[in-house]
Amino acid sequence: MPFNISKWADQMSARNNPDTNRYVNHSLRVCIITPYVFVANEIAKRLDSKGFSTLVITVTPSKLYKHCSNYLTRPDRNNTVVFLSGIRTLFTSVITVFRFRPNIIQLYTGGGRLGFALYLVVFLSKLLFGARVVSFIMEPVPRMGIRNRRLAWLETRLEILLSSVVITDTERLKRLIIGVHKMPPSRVFAFTNEWDAPCFAIPQSGEKEEEDWILFFGNVEDYKGLEYLILAEPLITSEIPRAKIVIAGRGQEKYYHLIRNKDNFLLLNKFVDYDEGSVLIKKSKIIVLPYKTGTVSGVIPIAYAFKKPIVATRVGCFDEVIKHGETGVLVEPHNPTELARALVYLLKDDELRRKLGEKGFEKLKREFSWDVFVSKLMVIYQKLISRRNRQSDPKTKMLIKRATILDLHKIYSFYEKISLDATTSFFYRRVLPRSITSRIYFITRIALNILFKKEIFAMLLNNGSIIGLSHILVSRNKKYGEEGIVLLKEHQGKGLSTLLAFYTLREARREGVKALWAIIDVDNYPSIKLHQKLGFRIIKVMPKAASRHGRPVDMYLLIKTL
Repeated sequence: MPFNISKWADQMSARNNPDTNRYVNHSLRVCIITPYVFVANEIAKRLDSKGFSTLVITVTPSKLYKHCSNYLTRPDRNNTVVFLSGIRTLFTSVITVFRFRPNIIQLYTGGGRLGFALYLVVFLSKLLFGARVVSFIMEPVPRMGIRNRRLAWLETRLEILLSSVVITDTERLKRLIIGVHKMPPSRVFAFTNEWDAPCFAIPQSGEKEEEDWILFFGNVEDYKGLEYLILAEPLITSEIPRAKIVIAGRGQEKYYHLIRNKDNFLLLNKFVDYDEGSVLIKKSKIIVLPYKTGTVSGVIPIAYAFKKPIVATRVGCFDEVIKHGETGVLVEPHNPTELARALVYLLKDDELRRKLGEKGFEKLKREFSWDVFVSKLMVIYQKLISRRNRQSDPKTKMLIKRATILDLHKIYSFYEKISLDATTSFFYRRVLPRSITSRIYFITRIALNILFKKEIFAMLLNNGSIIGLSHILVSRNKKYGEEGIVLLKEHQGKGLSTLLAFYTLREARREGVKALWAIIDVDNYPSIKLHQKLGFRIIKVMPKAASRHGRPVDMYLLIKTL
């Protein structure tokens, strides 16, 4: 149980407290992990404009994302980019993350091997640096159409377990995350973004080259209901003979047997890049989403960006991102007749299509834009960082508690502060190593000791930051232990060491430790006096048992039975 120190709270708040406003004027260090280069591009651009540092870990860029990767890798930008392409770059990314020491890790994996490859890095960053993880979950429950649903479910579970905050697209998905994954409502937020709409060449106002085209855009999957659009074609062309259905995306060949009039279709069975996609969307009058199931679609913000009306089915969360009669028209799924009726109605009414397109564009800029999205992200980032230094009870700024594996980053930060004039020989031997490999070994050793109760750590916290640390290194049979206390200089002489020592002795008794020893510098009179007050007895002098700044130092060996 934590021990509150209300007696010293007011005195300590008036003295030096370097961590209270640590992040008020400090640049955030945000690590963005995503396979979507355009996502990293949009977030990094806006964080960079605010002076924040970013580290982007993403896949090797293709020609499709050339303009994004060019921005990310510019030397005048306040960011670092690692493009994953194999084991070698994976190792490079691990080293880069540890050197970067992120405050925030933004996960936008969306499924795939990138997340699994770096989840261990995310976990270690939480332990070593106290990084807060913000994860964007698009599929809380893997939908139909995902190739390996079990693997997708495992990734979603791991991502949620690692996350401090989860962001999803809609309120319905938020309720799903809270209900299925048992996330506290205060840690789940619902807001979306414009996806890759900025990557398309958006036409200027007044520029029109429309045909009577109905566009189905994106890779063809079973859940997207393309067969119902094909079955609706005779009903559409009987009313509007010039109408043409454009199907742009890979995987459509399995539906060709349903087509009756090939002249009324434009079939592009390939991956459509941004340039070709811009031409198709600009020339089309309506974007259609005849889905059988799903959550949301990245095609919706693209249609809004081009001021195109949408005809979609009432599945998933479409009714939250498409307002029926305002930004598009919603119809029932599995119904080609109703789908055809809605498409014909919009093709005949130019003014209605224009109004729906304008409303969709306004909705995009008001709710979905990357500026709005990143602004909300930054608010979450700042709250997470400030929470590190805020206690649940605002009246109690100082307390003593036993360290757990989740406090590893605090212990690590404390070791970086202390110098060679620490109280006991234990801290002389455990000088923080400098190389990355040695640091990983150092931290792993402490983590395992805490996890398997080989070492008892008691932390004296002031506003969430360690100012004193007491430890007992327990022997294998758990009967004996080496005790040591260290307190930052500015907090010494207030009786805090005594309280910390009493708390540690109590925890040692609970673990069944029978006797303790301490090795103290013969010139360290305050520590010797403290240990004698605790009941330690000086057994012998150990000549030249330790060294300080390269010079040998005599030490006392003290023992206490519990």
